[in-house]
Amino acid sequence: MRDGLISRQELETCLSVMSEQHQNIEEFENKVLSLVTNFDKNWKGKEQTEMFPKKQFEGCVYVLLLADFKIYVGFTTQIENRIKNHFNNPTTSFLKKYLPKKVVSLHQNRDKFFESELTKFLLTKLGPNEVRGGGWSQSNKYDANRQF
Repeated sequence: MRDGLISRQELETCLSVMSEQHQNIEEFENKVLSLVTNFDKNWKGKEQTEMFPKKQFEGCVYVLLLADFKIYVGFTTQIENRIKNHFNNPTTSFLKKYLPKKVVSLHQNRDKFFESELTKFLLTKLGPNEVRGGGWSQSNKYDANRQF
């Protein structure tokens, strides 16, 4: 770098790294979306929810892609407000540390049981340090020996 300018080689290196990072993010997002879609399609509790369509806490389960390839699973009955709050004012320490980047998926007419089961599924597939949600929302409460 000279006089605040970067060389052509430095620029090409920077662009190459950015392109590679973008590709890695897209690959990770596609992997998560595939896992979530397959879980939803094969979810055994689906029949139970369909038998009782007016369950008390029925709402929307959502999956967020966070910084550094982290995932957050949440449940709400007011999806628009909840997503806005996550992006504008993260409340958990995990979301403050790994800011939300994108909504990966939304699952309407689901309950907190679905949220919990999806979170456990993603924990087993992606690892306990990569996923939060349901009973695993607070990173400072995470116990490596906790069963999921």
